Amino acid sequence: GGGGSATAGNNNAKGGGGGGAYASEVIAVTPGTTYNFTVGLGGSPGNDGTDSFFGNGSEVLAIGGNSGDQSTGGAGGTAAASIGSVTFAGGNGGAGQSGGGPPTDRTGGGGGGSAFETAAGNDGADGDRNDPGEGGTGTGNGGNGGLAGNNGFQGQVPGGGGGGGGRGGNSANGANGQIIITFELPVQPDPSQTTITANPDILVADGNSSSNITVQAIDQDGVNISDGGATVTLSATDGTLSA
Repeated sequence: GGGGSATAGNNNAKGGGGGGAYASEVIAVTPGTTYNFTVGLGGSPGNDGTDSFFGNGSEVLAIGGNSGDQSTGGAGGTAAASIGSVTFAGGNGGAGQSGGGPPTDRTGGGGGGSAFETAAGNDGADGDRNDPGEGGTGTGNGGNGGLAGNNGFQGQVPGGGGGGGGRGGNSANGANGQIIITFELPVQPDPSQTTITANPDILVADGNSSSNITVQAIDQDGVNISDGGATVTLSATDGTLSA
């Protein structure tokens, strides 16, 4: 989940929350077995987003984004702490404006975008005088910061960090995470298309001649099956078979 933006900035605007990380893995499963998964929650202002994971998190785990700290933006969920064959970090939250102009001009930082499936999420922009920081782009975009006296904007699902409120405004929540599960069923051979060939296909019944028998499993779409681990059993009424 995305991190919530900062809760207090004194005379300063608030920093945006960090975006959640991305992780993926191919996992072998057993039919009939129940598997649990946990979708990370977006953090409320001042609170980190929680992690998303499959099972107990030992095989695939995406780290949630951190909350902002006063005017400082929160760090995105890291790829290094996530688990999977593919991991990418969430974007960092932008800082709220902490000085350089009248307090009434101080704007909030944008939330970090959650990680893409192929790249890290982008950082939220820092707030500037009367120019709130834009949320970083990602699979879920970070929320924009708020003008002075205005609230920040909530991060977008999945995992966008919350935008920081301007001076005197409220901060926003990070967005909840997301888990996508895809699966592949074992390919089954189609008996009507599977072929059995013999070379040669005619033998002299002399007790010594032999023929090579080839079985080619073919699926219902007419595609040859080259793997999958299925066992093919052949039998003969006359003669003997050997591997």
